[in-house]
Amino acid sequence: YVAVTIDFNADVDRALAVMLEEVSRDRPRIVKGRNALGPMWTVSETAALIEGGFWLADPVNGSVGIKTAITLDIVRRFREEGIRIPYNRLEV
Repeated sequence: YVAVTIDFNADVDRALAVMLEEVSRDRPRIVKGRNALGPMWTVSETAALIEGGFWLADPVNGSVGIKTAITLDIVRRFREEGIRIPYNRLEV
């Protein structure tokens, strides 16, 4: 799974669609022919969290590199589509 937070005012439907497109895209090490998992959406006190999953052909070789690549592609797409990723802030 990869997870990204989005602003409460973001277009959640579009963000979920982008997440699904990116975790479903043809990539090295990703199992072809298996459906991506999710995306899932949860809400915290500071942001909305969306997650999407994928199947690794060789999980024994680790997942950090592929998760990073997918997350960077999602963030890039979010910027292109105007979907904000919030920063933590506390109002007292």
